[in-house]
Amino acid sequence: MPNKLAIVGITRFSVVTRSSLTHFSLTGGRDRPDAEKQIFTADRLRVRFRLFRTLTLPSMAMVARRYQHFRYLVLTSRNLPLLWRLRLKTMVWRYPWCQIVELLPDENIRRRARAEASAFAKRAPLFSFRIDDDDALSVTYLDALLAHVNVKAAAAYCFDRGLYVQNSKQGTLMAVPTHKPLVAVGLGYLDPSGKKTVFDLGNHTKIAEQGPVSTLPGAPFWIKSIHAGNDSKDPFAGYLDGCLGPADLDRAMREYFPHIDIGRLTRALGPGSRGDIRGRIRPPR
Repeated sequence: MPNKLAIVGITRFSVVTRSSLTHFSLTGGRDRPDAEKQIFTADRLRVRFRLFRTLTLPSMAMVARRYQHFRYLVLTSRNLPLLWRLRLKTMVWRYPWCQIVELLPDENIRRRARAEASAFAKRAPLFSFRIDDDDALSVTYLDALLAHVNVKAAAAYCFDRGLYVQNSKQGTLMAVPTHKPLVAVGLGYLDPSGKKTVFDLGNHTKIAEQGPVSTLPGAPFWIKSIHAGNDSKDPFAGYLDGCLGPADLDRAMREYFPHIDIGRLTRALGPGSRGDIRGRIRPPR
């Protein structure tokens, strides 16, 4: 893989703009001031910061250690309360590869992400990927990307296998190997011209309508955390193969997610509040 490939990760971190209100169930049907009240509550932000620090940020640090030409964009709101903006900046100040981008209420997320990513790529081929502020990537993600991406052809890349993790009602960490086609976690887009990002594709479930999609082999590529603040209505339906036992979970974390601390993850997820995963399993489609 040529070193000139620019890789950019993008996270929307409690960002509220007029154009994004319909993207999430928590803000849908609300005007912007009301949406900000919902998104900026202290209880919600405490949870998001814990998960971001435990899952997402260590994953981005892993990518940065292994690939030099990498930039991580954290898109957040200029209207995020000052205390939380300062906490976010304090959390990432030591990482030169991390850039906080504060959006005004009238700014467009796609256009701002495109501008920042293309400025970093400087016309080199650009691979951008999306990751939420409560999810993680495995070491196999970068390996698969560098082994299979074609820098000369525009295409979307889907990493459809990963782990759902959640605390049980008994307070133990549970994980389910998952196959979810066109999942948003880690979804990437290669633009040979270095101008467009993965957010230019629109809804991740409809990316096949925009052009070629490559589904990369291997597993697991990511962790999707399940907790009370998830935007998804039912993150389990139709995709679960079966829970990992304690020994298999420990082995999977050590092999694929050595940058994630299991104890810290268990504490960050909080008490199991969406039901025991074991009671929600269905055969994969």
